[in-house]
Amino acid sequence: MVLASSAISLVAPFPKIGNLARKYEHIAENGDKYSMIYVGSSRVFHEFIPQQFDAALAARGHEIHSLNFGQDGMWPPESLYMLRKILATKPRALRWVFIDLSPIKPLIPGSETTLRSVYWHDLRHTWMALRYITSVPMEGQRTLGEMLSRTSQHLSLWSERFAFAGAGSDRLQLAVGLEREKKSVTLQKAGFEEGNPGPIRGEDLKIFDERLAILRNAQPKPIWPVFRDALEDIIKDVRAAGAEPIFVVPANLAMVVRFSDWPPVGVNVFAFDDPNRFPQFYNPEHRCDLEHLDPQAAAEFTHALAERFAQFLEAGKK
Repeated sequence: MVLASSAISLVAPFPKIGNLARKYEHIAENGDKYSMIYVGSSRVFHEFIPQQFDAALAARGHEIHSLNFGQDGMWPPESLYMLRKILATKPRALRWVFIDLSPIKPLIPGSETTLRSVYWHDLRHTWMALRYITSVPMEGQRTLGEMLSRTSQHLSLWSERFAFAGAGSDRLQLAVGLEREKKSVTLQKAGFEEGNPGPIRGEDLKIFDERLAILRNAQPKPIWPVFRDALEDIIKDVRAAGAEPIFVVPANLAMVVRFSDWPPVGVNVFAFDDPNRFPQFYNPEHRCDLEHLDPQAAAEFTHALAERFAQFLEAGKK
């Protein structure tokens, strides 16, 4: 029964995971319209405005049609799994893939075993999480028991995905006519959703100032081997699909990704994590919480990203 269920799951529709499913269905139907897709977490979802980005580039003579494929909490390995699903739809116009350069997030909050936790746990991405757990020191993971517990959680999610009878039922109901195939959803604002207004106050403001001081003095460190391998693999997959990856470091506070030995030659990173160079993104008046920009700063970030990309395109033509 397990083997039969797994075989059916190979041809099952993408699981019904709210906004992620809507975006995936949209790109499966309309992917040929987009020359750039930006994949990542809430820092993409609520901070990248495709229409504004495209307009800024058009003003400089570059025709780009972009899509916001961000989702709250979508870090690697999940974001890399999702990007590979996007590439598998073979969007013919795709030339650029912007990737939110967030570190691997191998922890599943609490005892969460929802479909959102299960769907990306194929062998490749489960192994990525397990490698991270066993090779990278993490806060709170100081005992063998904690490491085994987290390893067990991912293996359990992998086994649930492997034997996922529920996924096969969706395709079976379509085949026998119990349900009809739904048309893809036309996304509003090309996938962008406005975040909350600022500013931050009180205790959050105190924490913000403490983290900002740490960020100002953060020094580059060697990249973890598991993360390097994950990034090199996704670079190969994006290029094999006929596109070029560009990694973006958003204006975050907690996720410092400054590496002394990465990126390799030929790989581009657009970084906005320097409070001295980009003070407008580290003004607490325009942060809706400790980690996210408010709508005004999101518009400024989109414009800055467009300017940086335009400079990159123009430098390549010289």
